[in-house]
Amino acid sequence: MARLLVGNASRIALATMSVDEFGAERGDFDFLIGRWRVTHRKLRDRLVGCDDWDEFNADYEAWSHLDGALSLDEFQFPSQGYSACSIRLLEAEAHQWVIYWTTGTSGTLDSPVRGGWSGHRGEFYGTDQFRGQLIDVRYLWQRHPGTAPRWEQAFRVSDGPWETNWTMTFGSSGER
Repeated sequence: MARLLVGNASRIALATMSVDEFGAERGDFDFLIGRWRVTHRKLRDRLVGCDDWDEFNADYEAWSHLDGALSLDEFQFPSQGYSACSIRLLEAEAHQWVIYWTTGTSGTLDSPVRGGWSGHRGEFYGTDQFRGQLIDVRYLWQRHPGTAPRWEQAFRVSDGPWETNWTMTFGSSGER
């Protein structure tokens, strides 16, 4: 089974996805195009066994460019006092998506996650730093027709268990 390699010079994480099972095509994120109202649930403290969640909403808009090979979005978090965006780029030769996250306050791109889709499920993996510690990062997408899209982020340390720390459920803004 071929495996997707993700990581940086100090560490390589092997994702559990087979190239035969997961792929990437132009337009994979076109289901997000338009305006949405997004409900966020974010763990108050990460990787310490916390089970307290904050819930808040965001206004969201997404666009597709380059014939579906580039997906951009923007979140406005009025109650949180910041905005953010995702940049998704199809790496055609690698048959995978690369996803970056940034906020209006940081001015930098977070470490990317890479991956693809199998049917209605997307899996994307990467590595990053959290509180000075190297972590694995996982994004999971669900895009079933007729249901609200759903995203979740999870972290883990040293091949430990995944801890889901942020979820998003997309609902109509009335402008779709």
